Amino acid sequence: MKKIVGVLLLLVVSTMKMMLFSQSDEPLKFKGIPIKGNVYEFCRALEKKGFEKYEFSVENTFDGYVGIFLEREAIVSLAADEENNIHSLVVLFKPYTDWKYLYEQYTGCVELYTAKYGEPVNSVAEKPEYATTETSMMLALEEGLVKYMTEYETKTGYIEIYIQKLDALYNGTIAIVYRDRETLEKVYEKCLEDI
Repeated sequence: MKKIVGVLLLLVVSTMKMMLFSQSDEPLKFKGIPIKGNVYEFCRALEKKGFEKYEFSVENTFDGYVGIFLEREAIVSLAADEENNIHSLVVLFKPYTDWKYLYEQYTGCVELYTAKYGEPVNSVAEKPEYATTETSMMLALEEGLVKYMTEYETKTGYIEIYIQKLDALYNGTIAIVYRDRETLEKVYEKCLEDI
């Protein structure tokens, strides 16, 4: 009987936690900073969290920063609309040449985000049949034949975690993409007006 009550209590707590995080009207956050509003204010807040400007920056639309996220060095890039409102944030971790470590980092990120945002709305794990060893998995990744992606959705935005190949031979990384729903919808509507 105690086991049944314990399991039921665990289910209730898990369901409440999922509802709390997945149904919140709060904007998505990165390092506790809302991914919403003026991109320059976001950058200042990011610098206060210890991130430093990265040479990757391109004009006024994107800013790049390097700092620690999930206890690893990460590069963060931002995208904003014409009014400088942030709509997307991309996190890239250092490159990995070892499939086992790359996959462990990916599954670790998925576990953390699932704990916070609940079950993903989409999850893809595709690889060619020949990719059965670590070396063949890295080769398949290099050839663009590996797709590991997990997607979360909240009322205010979307988060995608995926394994991505890099330009260097047999290098892969984990990418985490945050997208603000409201700002992206405005960008989309503006694009429709342009057509």
